[in-house]
Amino acid sequence: MLYIKPPRGDIQLSELHECVITRINYFLLRYQQDPAVSQNDLKFEYLQIGTALDRIGHFILRLLSLESQLVKEFIISSEATFTIERLEFLSSEQIVQLIKTTLRHIDEVDELSKDDTLWKIQIKYIFNQIKSAFKSAHIRDFKHDVSCTEYILKIPFEMCVSLVAKREVQLERGKVIVPCGKWKRFLRCFFEAHVKREIRKMESKGFGGEIITDQRLIELRDIVHKKLLKCTTNGSNKGKISLTDLNKVKTLFPPCMGYLYSNLKINHRLSHHARFNFSLFLKDIGMTLNESIAFWQEEYSKPSKCGGKCSHSWQKDGAKYIYSIRHLYGLEGKRANYYSPSCSKIQNNNLGPSEEGGCPFLTFDHCKLKNSLDPSVIQNQETFEKIMFLSSQNKPKAACEFYRKTLMKTASSTSLTDKEHKTPVEYFVILHKHSSLDFR
Repeated sequence: MLYIKPPRGDIQLSELHECVITRINYFLLRYQQDPAVSQNDLKFEYLQIGTALDRIGHFILRLLSLESQLVKEFIISSEATFTIERLEFLSSEQIVQLIKTTLRHIDEVDELSKDDTLWKIQIKYIFNQIKSAFKSAHIRDFKHDVSCTEYILKIPFEMCVSLVAKREVQLERGKVIVPCGKWKRFLRCFFEAHVKREIRKMESKGFGGEIITDQRLIELRDIVHKKLLKCTTNGSNKGKISLTDLNKVKTLFPPCMGYLYSNLKINHRLSHHARFNFSLFLKDIGMTLNESIAFWQEEYSKPSKCGGKCSHSWQKDGAKYIYSIRHLYGLEGKRANYYSPSCSKIQNNNLGPSEEGGCPFLTFDHCKLKNSLDPSVIQNQETFEKIMFLSSQNKPKAACEFYRKTLMKTASSTSLTDKEHKTPVEYFVILHKHSSLDFR
Protein backbone atom coordinates (compact mmCIF):
# COMPACT_ATOMS: atom_id res chain seq x y z
CA MET A 1 0.00 0.00 0.00
CA LEU A 2 2.82 2.38 0.91
CA TYR A 3 6.18 2.00 -0.82
CA ILE A 4 8.64 1.69 2.07
CA LYS A 5 11.37 -0.66 0.90
CA PRO A 6 12.54 -1.63 -2.60
CA PRO A 7 12.58 -5.37 -3.38
CA ARG A 8 15.76 -7.43 -3.08
CA GLY A 9 17.29 -9.59 -5.80
CA ASP A 10 18.30 -9.29 -9.44
CA ILE A 11 16.33 -8.35 -12.54
CA GLN A 12 17.21 -8.45 -16.22
CA LEU A 13 17.86 -5.00 -17.69
CA SER A 14 15.27 -5.61 -20.42
CA GLU A 15 12.62 -6.46 -17.82
CA LEU A 16 13.52 -3.42 -15.72
CA HIS A 17 13.15 -1.30 -18.85
CA GLU A 18 9.72 -2.81 -19.65
CA CYS A 19 8.60 -2.36 -16.05
CA VAL A 20 9.42 1.36 -15.97
CA ILE A 21 8.22 2.19 -19.51
CA THR A 22 4.91 0.40 -18.92
CA ARG A 23 4.38 2.43 -15.77
CA ILE A 24 5.13 5.82 -17.34
CA ASN A 25 3.05 4.90 -20.42
CA TYR A 26 0.09 4.05 -18.19
CA PHE A 27 0.41 7.38 -16.38
CA LEU A 28 0.55 9.28 -19.68
CA LEU A 29 -2.46 7.41 -21.07
CA ARG A 30 -4.55 7.53 -17.90
CA TYR A 31 -3.79 11.01 -16.57
CA GLN A 32 -2.65 12.96 -19.66
CA GLN A 33 -4.72 11.21 -22.39
CA ASP A 34 -1.54 11.01 -24.46
CA PRO A 35 -2.58 10.02 -28.02
CA ALA A 36 0.89 8.54 -28.57
CA VAL A 37 0.15 5.76 -26.05
CA SER A 38 -2.37 2.93 -26.45
CA GLN A 39 -3.39 0.03 -24.22
CA ASN A 40 -1.38 -2.24 -26.51
CA ASP A 41 1.75 -0.53 -25.14
CA LEU A 42 0.95 -1.70 -21.61
CA LYS A 43 1.93 -4.92 -19.87
CA PHE A 44 -0.39 -5.10 -16.89
CA GLU A 45 1.65 -7.72 -15.05
CA TYR A 46 3.99 -4.85 -14.15
CA LEU A 47 1.17 -2.81 -12.58
CA GLN A 48 -0.37 -5.19 -10.03
CA ILE A 49 -0.25 -3.50 -6.64
CA GLY A 50 2.07 -4.96 -4.03
CA THR A 51 4.13 -7.16 -6.36
CA ALA A 52 7.92 -6.96 -6.64
CA LEU A 53 7.61 -5.61 -10.21
CA ASP A 54 5.18 -2.93 -9.03
CA ARG A 55 7.64 -1.85 -6.34
CA ILE A 56 10.55 -1.86 -8.80
CA GLY A 57 8.64 0.41 -11.19
CA HIS A 58 7.76 2.84 -8.40
CA PHE A 59 11.23 3.08 -6.88
CA ILE A 60 13.03 3.44 -10.23
CA LEU A 61 10.65 6.21 -11.36
CA ARG A 62 11.15 7.91 -8.01
CA LEU A 63 14.91 7.78 -8.63
CA LEU A 64 14.68 9.00 -12.23
CA SER A 65 12.58 12.02 -11.23
CA LEU A 66 15.32 13.67 -9.17
CA GLU A 67 16.76 15.88 -11.92
CA SER A 68 13.52 17.46 -13.18
CA GLN A 69 10.89 19.31 -11.18
CA LEU A 70 8.33 18.70 -13.94
CA VAL A 71 8.93 14.94 -13.89
CA LYS A 72 9.03 14.89 -10.10
CA GLU A 73 5.65 16.58 -9.69
CA PHE A 74 4.07 14.38 -12.37
CA ILE A 75 5.39 11.16 -10.81
CA ILE A 76 4.33 12.10 -7.26
CA SER A 77 0.79 13.01 -8.31
CA SER A 78 0.38 10.04 -10.66
CA GLU A 79 1.71 7.50 -8.17
CA ALA A 80 -0.65 8.74 -5.44
CA THR A 81 -3.71 8.61 -7.69
CA PHE A 82 -2.67 5.24 -9.15
CA THR A 83 -2.36 3.66 -5.70
CA ILE A 84 -5.79 4.81 -4.51
CA GLU A 85 -7.46 3.77 -7.79
CA ARG A 86 -6.11 0.24 -7.46
CA LEU A 87 -7.20 -0.05 -3.82
CA GLU A 88 -10.80 0.48 -4.92
CA PHE A 89 -10.71 -2.86 -6.77
CA LEU A 90 -9.44 -4.87 -3.80
CA SER A 91 -11.41 -6.78 -1.17
CA SER A 92 -11.04 -5.95 2.52
CA GLU A 93 -8.92 -9.12 2.97
CA GLN A 94 -6.53 -8.02 0.22
CA ILE A 95 -6.24 -4.53 1.70
CA VAL A 96 -5.50 -5.97 5.16
CA GLN A 97 -2.77 -8.13 3.61
CA LEU A 98 -1.21 -5.07 1.93
CA ILE A 99 -1.26 -3.22 5.25
CA LYS A 100 0.48 -6.15 6.95
CA THR A 101 3.17 -6.09 4.25
CA THR A 102 3.63 -2.34 4.71
CA LEU A 103 4.01 -2.76 8.49
CA ARG A 104 6.53 -5.57 8.00
CA HIS A 105 8.58 -3.44 5.61
CA ILE A 106 8.61 -0.59 8.13
CA ASP A 107 10.09 -2.90 10.77
CA GLU A 108 12.73 -4.13 8.31
CA VAL A 109 14.10 -0.65 7.55
CA ASP A 110 17.25 0.07 9.60
CA GLU A 111 19.45 3.11 10.35
CA LEU A 112 16.63 5.58 10.85
CA SER A 113 17.20 9.17 11.94
CA LYS A 114 15.16 10.72 14.75
CA ASP A 115 12.74 12.25 12.23
CA ASP A 116 12.47 8.95 10.36
CA THR A 117 11.70 7.09 13.58
CA LEU A 118 8.88 9.51 14.41
CA TRP A 119 7.51 9.22 10.87
CA LYS A 120 7.69 5.42 11.15
CA ILE A 121 5.71 5.48 14.41
CA GLN A 122 3.00 7.63 12.81
CA ILE A 123 2.77 5.34 9.76
CA LYS A 124 2.38 2.27 11.97
CA TYR A 125 -0.33 3.98 14.02
CA ILE A 126 -2.26 5.01 10.91
CA PHE A 127 -2.16 1.62 9.23
CA ASN A 128 -2.92 -0.32 12.42
CA GLN A 129 -6.05 1.81 12.87
CA ILE A 130 -7.11 1.28 9.26
CA LYS A 131 -6.42 -2.45 9.56
CA SER A 132 -8.64 -2.65 12.66
CA ALA A 133 -11.51 -0.96 10.82
CA PHE A 134 -11.27 -3.40 7.90
CA LYS A 135 -10.93 -6.43 10.18
CA SER A 136 -14.04 -5.42 12.10
CA ALA A 137 -15.95 -5.46 8.80
CA HIS A 138 -16.96 -1.85 9.41
CA ILE A 139 -15.28 -0.88 6.15
CA ARG A 140 -15.84 -3.34 3.33
CA ASP A 141 -13.97 -1.39 0.66
CA PHE A 142 -12.86 2.12 -0.23
CA LYS A 143 -16.33 3.03 -1.45
CA HIS A 144 -17.11 3.64 2.22
CA ASP A 145 -19.75 6.27 3.08
CA VAL A 146 -17.97 9.65 3.07
CA SER A 147 -20.15 10.93 5.92
CA CYS A 148 -19.24 8.07 8.29
CA THR A 149 -17.37 9.02 11.50
CA GLU A 150 -17.38 5.73 13.47
CA TYR A 151 -13.59 5.31 13.23
CA ILE A 152 -11.33 8.33 13.69
CA LEU A 153 -7.63 8.98 13.12
CA LYS A 154 -5.82 11.71 15.07
CA ILE A 155 -2.60 12.57 13.28
CA PRO A 156 -0.09 15.46 12.97
CA PHE A 157 -1.33 18.05 10.48
CA GLU A 158 1.87 17.84 8.38
CA MET A 159 0.76 14.41 7.19
CA CYS A 160 -2.17 15.90 5.26
CA VAL A 161 -1.42 19.58 4.75
CA SER A 162 -3.59 19.92 1.64
CA LEU A 163 -6.70 18.68 3.49
CA VAL A 164 -6.03 21.19 6.26
CA ALA A 165 -5.54 23.99 3.72
CA LYS A 166 -8.89 23.17 2.10
CA ARG A 167 -10.57 23.00 5.54
CA GLU A 168 -11.78 19.47 4.81
CA VAL A 169 -10.74 18.20 8.24
CA GLN A 170 -10.87 19.53 11.79
CA LEU A 171 -7.86 20.53 13.88
CA GLU A 172 -7.72 19.74 17.57
CA ARG A 173 -4.62 20.69 19.61
CA GLY A 174 -2.30 20.33 16.64
CA LYS A 175 -3.84 17.06 15.52
CA VAL A 176 -6.02 16.49 12.46
CA ILE A 177 -9.26 14.60 13.01
CA VAL A 178 -9.85 12.29 10.04
CA PRO A 179 -13.08 10.21 10.15
CA CYS A 180 -13.15 6.91 8.25
CA GLY A 181 -15.38 8.43 5.57
CA LYS A 182 -12.44 10.58 4.51
CA TRP A 183 -9.72 7.97 4.80
CA LYS A 184 -9.46 7.52 1.02
CA ARG A 185 -8.90 11.25 0.56
CA PHE A 186 -6.45 11.25 3.44
CA LEU A 187 -4.47 8.27 2.10
CA ARG A 188 -3.93 9.96 -1.25
CA CYS A 189 -2.73 13.12 0.49
CA PHE A 190 -0.55 11.12 2.88
CA PHE A 191 0.92 9.05 0.03
CA GLU A 192 2.01 12.25 -1.73
CA ALA A 193 3.55 13.60 1.48
CA HIS A 194 5.45 10.34 2.01
CA VAL A 195 6.88 10.21 -1.54
CA LYS A 196 7.86 13.90 -1.42
CA ARG A 197 9.62 13.26 1.87
CA GLU A 198 11.52 10.27 0.50
CA ILE A 199 12.57 12.20 -2.62
CA ARG A 200 13.85 15.09 -0.48
CA LYS A 201 15.92 12.58 1.50
CA MET A 202 17.47 11.23 -1.71
CA GLU A 203 18.21 14.75 -2.92
CA SER A 204 19.86 15.70 0.38
CA LYS A 205 22.14 12.65 0.09
CA GLY A 206 23.15 13.53 -3.47
CA PHE A 207 21.74 10.39 -5.08
CA GLY A 208 21.10 12.26 -8.33
CA GLY A 209 24.83 12.55 -8.98
CA GLU A 210 25.29 8.80 -8.60
CA ILE A 211 22.67 8.07 -11.26
CA ILE A 212 24.63 10.05 -13.85
CA THR A 213 27.52 7.58 -13.63
CA ASP A 214 25.40 4.59 -14.69
CA GLN A 215 24.85 4.69 -18.44
CA ARG A 216 21.96 2.20 -18.26
CA LEU A 217 19.99 4.47 -15.94
CA ILE A 218 20.96 7.55 -17.93
CA GLU A 219 19.36 6.03 -21.04
CA LEU A 220 16.24 5.02 -19.13
CA ARG A 221 16.01 8.46 -17.51
CA ASP A 222 16.26 10.16 -20.89
CA ILE A 223 13.45 8.00 -22.32
CA VAL A 224 11.15 8.79 -19.37
CA HIS A 225 11.90 12.51 -19.43
CA LYS A 226 11.44 12.78 -23.20
CA LYS A 227 8.13 10.90 -23.10
CA LEU A 228 6.73 13.21 -20.44
CA LEU A 229 8.12 16.36 -22.03
CA LYS A 230 6.76 15.40 -25.45
CA CYS A 231 3.30 14.79 -24.01
CA THR A 232 3.08 17.99 -21.94
CA THR A 233 4.93 20.38 -24.25
CA ASN A 234 6.07 19.77 -27.82
CA GLY A 235 3.71 16.87 -28.32
CA SER A 236 0.84 19.28 -27.72
CA ASN A 237 2.18 22.11 -29.86
CA LYS A 238 1.02 22.80 -33.40
CA GLY A 239 4.63 23.00 -34.63
CA LYS A 240 8.15 23.98 -33.76
CA ILE A 241 8.87 27.52 -32.61
CA SER A 242 11.29 29.32 -34.92
CA LEU A 243 13.16 32.58 -34.53
CA THR A 244 10.69 34.36 -36.80
CA ASP A 245 7.76 33.13 -34.69
CA LEU A 246 8.81 34.78 -31.43
CA ASN A 247 7.21 38.16 -31.99
CA LYS A 248 3.80 36.63 -32.62
CA VAL A 249 3.96 33.97 -29.88
CA LYS A 250 5.22 36.30 -27.15
CA THR A 251 1.57 37.00 -26.27
CA LEU A 252 1.34 33.34 -25.20
CA PHE A 253 4.29 33.60 -22.82
CA PRO A 254 3.46 33.59 -19.11
CA PRO A 255 4.24 36.96 -17.46
CA CYS A 256 7.46 35.62 -15.91
CA MET A 257 8.88 34.68 -19.33
CA GLY A 258 7.28 37.61 -21.11
CA TYR A 259 9.08 39.94 -18.72
CA LEU A 260 12.46 38.32 -19.48
CA TYR A 261 11.79 38.52 -23.22
CA SER A 262 10.87 42.22 -22.99
CA ASN A 263 13.96 42.99 -20.90
CA LEU A 264 16.17 41.17 -23.37
CA LYS A 265 14.72 43.11 -26.29
CA ILE A 266 15.27 46.41 -24.46
CA ASN A 267 18.73 45.80 -22.97
CA HIS A 268 20.01 43.03 -25.28
CA ARG A 269 21.33 41.24 -22.19
CA LEU A 270 20.00 39.12 -19.32
CA SER A 271 21.57 38.11 -16.03
CA HIS A 272 23.01 34.60 -15.88
CA HIS A 273 20.08 32.81 -14.21
CA ALA A 274 17.51 34.72 -16.27
CA ARG A 275 19.29 33.72 -19.49
CA PHE A 276 19.52 30.12 -18.25
CA ASN A 277 15.78 29.95 -17.47
CA PHE A 278 14.65 31.69 -20.65
CA SER A 279 16.88 29.47 -22.81
CA LEU A 280 15.31 26.38 -21.24
CA PHE A 281 11.83 27.79 -21.74
CA LEU A 282 12.52 28.36 -25.45
CA LYS A 283 13.97 24.86 -25.77
CA ASP A 284 10.98 23.26 -24.07
CA ILE A 285 8.38 25.04 -26.21
CA GLY A 286 10.07 23.72 -29.34
CA MET A 287 12.97 25.96 -30.37
CA THR A 288 15.77 23.96 -31.99
CA LEU A 289 19.43 24.28 -31.03
CA ASN A 290 20.38 26.19 -34.18
CA GLU A 291 17.44 28.58 -33.83
CA SER A 292 18.37 29.19 -30.19
CA ILE A 293 21.98 29.98 -31.07
CA ALA A 294 20.80 32.37 -33.79
CA PHE A 295 18.39 34.05 -31.35
CA TRP A 296 21.03 34.72 -28.69
CA GLN A 297 23.61 35.74 -31.28
CA GLU A 298 21.22 38.34 -32.66
CA GLU A 299 20.66 39.92 -29.22
CA TYR A 300 24.18 39.65 -27.79
CA SER A 301 25.74 41.07 -30.96
CA LYS A 302 24.00 44.37 -30.19
CA PRO A 303 25.49 46.91 -27.75
CA SER A 304 24.48 46.33 -24.14
CA LYS A 305 22.06 48.84 -22.58
CA CYS A 306 22.57 47.57 -19.03
CA GLY A 307 24.50 50.66 -17.95
CA GLY A 308 27.87 48.92 -17.73
CA LYS A 309 26.56 45.95 -15.70
CA CYS A 310 27.40 43.50 -18.51
CA SER A 311 30.62 43.62 -20.51
CA HIS A 312 30.02 40.38 -22.41
CA SER A 313 29.28 40.32 -26.12
CA TRP A 314 28.85 37.74 -28.84
CA GLN A 315 31.87 39.07 -30.69
CA LYS A 316 34.12 38.43 -27.67
CA ASP A 317 32.39 35.52 -25.92
CA GLY A 318 30.45 33.80 -28.71
CA ALA A 319 32.21 30.46 -28.27
CA LYS A 320 31.33 30.39 -24.55
CA TYR A 321 27.70 31.17 -25.27
CA ILE A 322 27.46 28.46 -27.93
CA TYR A 323 28.94 25.92 -25.50
CA SER A 324 26.47 27.04 -22.81
CA ILE A 325 23.48 26.66 -25.15
CA ARG A 326 24.67 23.25 -26.35
CA HIS A 327 25.09 22.25 -22.70
CA LEU A 328 21.44 23.11 -21.99
CA TYR A 329 20.41 20.94 -24.93
CA GLY A 330 22.35 18.00 -23.43
CA LEU A 331 25.15 18.04 -26.00
CA GLU A 332 28.08 19.13 -23.82
CA GLY A 333 29.42 18.50 -20.31
CA LYS A 334 27.67 15.68 -18.48
CA ARG A 335 25.02 15.65 -21.25
CA ALA A 336 22.17 15.94 -18.77
CA ASN A 337 18.60 16.76 -19.68
CA TYR A 338 17.74 20.23 -18.38
CA TYR A 339 14.16 21.44 -18.19
CA SER A 340 12.48 24.76 -17.67
CA PRO A 341 11.90 25.33 -13.91
CA SER A 342 8.45 24.83 -12.42
CA CYS A 343 6.30 27.67 -11.11
CA SER A 344 6.99 26.63 -7.52
CA LYS A 345 10.75 26.71 -8.10
CA ILE A 346 10.55 30.18 -9.66
CA GLN A 347 8.42 31.40 -6.75
CA ASN A 348 10.83 30.00 -4.16
CA ASN A 349 13.98 31.31 -5.85
CA ASN A 350 15.78 34.03 -3.88
CA LEU A 351 16.97 36.58 -6.42
CA GLY A 352 20.10 38.66 -5.91
CA PRO A 353 19.98 42.47 -6.21
CA SER A 354 21.16 42.40 -9.84
CA GLU A 355 19.08 39.36 -10.87
CA GLU A 356 16.05 39.59 -13.13
CA GLY A 357 13.06 37.31 -13.11
CA GLY A 358 11.03 35.68 -10.39
CA CYS A 359 7.26 35.33 -10.35
CA PRO A 360 5.66 38.71 -11.22
CA PHE A 361 2.61 37.89 -9.07
CA LEU A 362 4.86 37.42 -6.05
CA THR A 363 7.83 39.79 -6.36
CA PHE A 364 6.76 42.69 -8.59
CA ASP A 365 5.35 45.93 -7.22
CA HIS A 366 2.01 47.31 -8.45
CA CYS A 367 3.44 49.35 -11.34
CA LYS A 368 5.86 46.68 -12.52
CA LEU A 369 3.18 43.98 -12.42
CA LYS A 370 0.73 46.16 -14.33
CA ASN A 371 3.29 46.69 -17.08
CA SER A 372 3.79 42.92 -17.34
CA LEU A 373 0.14 42.13 -18.07
CA ASP A 374 -1.74 42.10 -21.35
CA PRO A 375 -3.47 45.46 -22.09
CA SER A 376 -6.84 43.74 -22.59
CA VAL A 377 -6.74 42.53 -18.98
CA ILE A 378 -5.72 45.90 -17.57
CA GLN A 379 -8.60 47.62 -19.37
CA ASN A 380 -11.10 45.49 -17.44
CA GLN A 381 -11.00 47.20 -14.04
CA GLU A 382 -12.78 44.43 -12.14
CA THR A 383 -10.53 41.72 -13.56
CA PHE A 384 -7.38 43.74 -13.01
CA GLU A 385 -8.30 44.49 -9.39
CA LYS A 386 -8.91 40.80 -8.68
CA ILE A 387 -5.48 39.91 -10.05
CA MET A 388 -3.85 42.60 -7.93
CA PHE A 389 -5.79 41.44 -4.86
CA LEU A 390 -4.68 37.81 -5.28
CA SER A 391 -1.13 38.99 -5.77
CA SER A 392 -1.24 41.16 -2.64
CA GLN A 393 -2.54 38.15 -0.66
CA ASN A 394 0.57 36.13 -1.61
CA LYS A 395 -1.43 33.83 -3.87
CA PRO A 396 0.72 33.85 -7.02
CA LYS A 397 -0.60 30.54 -8.34
CA ALA A 398 -4.22 31.66 -8.06
CA ALA A 399 -3.38 35.04 -9.62
CA CYS A 400 -1.58 33.48 -12.57
CA GLU A 401 -4.33 30.89 -13.15
CA PHE A 402 -6.99 33.61 -13.09
CA TYR A 403 -4.94 35.77 -15.46
CA ARG A 404 -4.51 32.91 -17.94
CA LYS A 405 -8.20 31.97 -17.78
CA THR A 406 -9.11 35.61 -18.39
CA LEU A 407 -7.06 35.55 -21.59
CA MET A 408 -8.98 32.40 -22.57
CA LYS A 409 -12.45 33.73 -21.72
CA THR A 410 -13.68 33.07 -25.26
CA ALA A 411 -12.40 29.49 -25.22
CA SER A 412 -14.87 26.98 -26.61
CA SER A 413 -13.31 24.15 -24.58
CA THR A 414 -13.87 24.32 -20.83
CA SER A 415 -11.39 21.47 -20.34
CA LEU A 416 -8.65 23.81 -21.53
CA THR A 417 -9.90 26.70 -19.45
CA ASP A 418 -10.09 24.60 -16.29
CA LYS A 419 -6.73 22.88 -16.79
CA GLU A 420 -4.08 23.95 -14.27
CA HIS A 421 -0.49 24.74 -15.15
CA LYS A 422 2.51 23.94 -12.94
CA THR A 423 5.25 25.28 -15.20
CA PRO A 424 5.68 28.24 -17.58
CA VAL A 425 5.83 25.70 -20.42
CA GLU A 426 2.44 24.21 -19.49
CA TYR A 427 0.99 27.76 -19.36
CA PHE A 428 2.27 28.32 -22.90
CA VAL A 429 0.98 24.97 -24.17
CA ILE A 430 -2.54 25.57 -22.83
CA LEU A 431 -2.76 29.01 -24.46
CA HIS A 432 -1.14 27.66 -27.62
CA LYS A 433 -3.86 25.00 -27.94
CA HIS A 434 -6.50 27.70 -27.58
CA SER A 435 -4.89 30.12 -30.03
CA SER A 436 -5.22 30.10 -33.80
CA LEU A 437 -1.47 30.51 -34.27
CA ASP A 438 0.27 27.83 -36.31
CA PHE A 439 4.01 27.42 -36.79
CA ARG A 440 5.83 25.74 -39.63
